[in-house]
Amino acid sequence: MAVKIIADSSIDVPADVRTKLLTVPLTVFFSDGEYTDRVDMTDLEFYEKLAVSQEIPRTSQPSP
Repeated sequence: MAVKIIADSSIDVPADVRTKLLTVPLTVFFSDGEYTDRVDMTDLEFYEKLAVSQEIPRTSQPSP
């Protein structure tokens, strides 16, 4: 029986470990719109947008 580990895209592990996992992207809501984590924006883009944002971004859990 195979075992799969599923995690949301906010998992904080090195990229080489992340490629071995099944990751489900979160939706991140900034005041100017919504983005799919690690699909529509990279980690660097997220932190750059976070630095200039007037509001703290929100996230939404992935759908099953």
